[in-house]
Amino acid sequence: MSAYFAPNNNKSSKLLFTGRGNDLEEIINLILAGNCIALYGERRSGKTLTLEMLSMIIDGQINSVIDSLVDQDLRAQIPIWQAKLSRFKSIYTSLQAIRTEAELVESIVDCVKSFGILSKPRVSTTDAPATGRQQSLRLRELLDAIQTDCISKSYRLVVLVDEMEILEEFEQRGSTVAELFCDRKRYSEILFVHTGSHIWNQRVSSPGSLFTHLEPHYLKSIQVDALRRYLLSPLAPTMRDFVVQLSGAKPLYVQYIGKYIIDNCRTNPGNKLREDLLGNISLCAQIEQNIFHESRLEDNAKRILALLAHHPNVGRSWIAEKLKLSEIETGNILTSLSRFGTLSEEKAKYEIVGTIIEEHGRKISDDPAGDNYKQPPAPPIKKLRPVLLWVSMIGLLAISWLFYNYYNPPTRLEQAVYSNLTITLDVPESLETNQEGEYKIIVASATDLKNIVLVFASPQIRYDLGGESAVRIDRITNGLPINRQIKFYVLPGESQALSTSVAVQGNQPHEFTIARRPVSLQRYSLWISAILGLIAALIPGKEWGAVITFGRQLIGTKQKSS
Repeated sequence: MSAYFAPNNNKSSKLLFTGRGNDLEEIINLILAGNCIALYGERRSGKTLTLEMLSMIIDGQINSVIDSLVDQDLRAQIPIWQAKLSRFKSIYTSLQAIRTEAELVESIVDCVKSFGILSKPRVSTTDAPATGRQQSLRLRELLDAIQTDCISKSYRLVVLVDEMEILEEFEQRGSTVAELFCDRKRYSEILFVHTGSHIWNQRVSSPGSLFTHLEPHYLKSIQVDALRRYLLSPLAPTMRDFVVQLSGAKPLYVQYIGKYIIDNCRTNPGNKLREDLLGNISLCAQIEQNIFHESRLEDNAKRILALLAHHPNVGRSWIAEKLKLSEIETGNILTSLSRFGTLSEEKAKYEIVGTIIEEHGRKISDDPAGDNYKQPPAPPIKKLRPVLLWVSMIGLLAISWLFYNYYNPPTRLEQAVYSNLTITLDVPESLETNQEGEYKIIVASATDLKNIVLVFASPQIRYDLGGESAVRIDRITNGLPINRQIKFYVLPGESQALSTSVAVQGNQPHEFTIARRPVSLQRYSLWISAILGLIAALIPGKEWGAVITFGRQLIGTKQKSS
């Protein structure tokens, strides 16, 4: 099971090719309509694998592995596509290791040898610029020969060209190669599917481009339903949802996350697993290389990605203002990144696709909207500043709460029991000099009684605020408690304990004590606590922005999941 996810294994990746049925359907329909195609996507988004799978479908090589494909929807669709593409052949070539026209010709010749086109190739006397070797054919002659063969044998050739950005790096004749690849009038039977990333997209769409005839198709996230049912089938349903959320349904990151979960026998999604994945070197290196530090991505686009990592779900005007860019330039970059599937747009608000990608971007980049953007690394004490601020806030809130509770303590019950009578007093745990208040009194009797007098006495507490220091009850009935109150006032004094007593007239008194607070602040305690709480709330300052952002993300995640 640990070998199921294979992010760096091309053979296994073909068998795990999942959720691209809609992409292949659109690409094949464009080919059938006689169109050349520009296939765009982030680095490692699956462009190369999609080309290879398309080539295998057209040439029938897919039949040898079709029963091993995990995507059953794809299995069912392949025979239908093959029937439609019966008049087509294909060749696949990558410009990854090619830097001259001669090397490109050699690569294509190797691909078409099986067609029998070049049994007697004409030799050109022009040497290859970089190597000095003779060229069997120039690219024009090679394409002419292929075009003639297509017409004579009634088939069309699909040339799948990977990494088209490398044309910019050709030592010579890069522009000539480009002209030949887009000469639709001369090569009507040869269709090209070019793949590329951001630079290739800019070249194709720029004014005066030779490639304006290309039909664009963007490889974004894969179909979530197929992803859950097929590629993520080894995982529990809750874990599948977790992987979809983290990866944004991007196949490379699905593979890395799935492999980590399987290899480490993780069964429960959650913050701990999220933190462990953010510490996974291989996964994070892919995120940096393919997205945030993509060498072919312009600097302003990288700044926008860094900004959105720290401030998701914001609009174009806000982004332009923070980065001091024009709204037109900002809008163009946002549109391009959205087309590539790097960003999602909802109600004119943008955020990075894949929460693990967004969180790692926040981890590795400064906030372009902050004062410390592109400043030297903060010293350790400065990095601890947010922690110290939150600790200080929590500490001051605790002091505020303790202060209020100290000056507004809970009450306790004091009980005096006589033969037929029980007196229960609800008294505070502590009092302070000059404090006024009242005790709540409950009197209960096992028999009917008349003319009960409760006498209160204390050298430090006055009980005559109501005009007398006793509580009189005319009649008490068996089983019916009587509720009364008596007011009190604490006299000045040095004693730390306030001694007092209550008695039924003519009986032994019940004595008890109440602690005296040394400082009299009870009447101001609510205001002081409120001020301390307000100061505590102000301590984090700008750090509250992270809390607000997290709240928005949480709400947005819940809304999307619902």
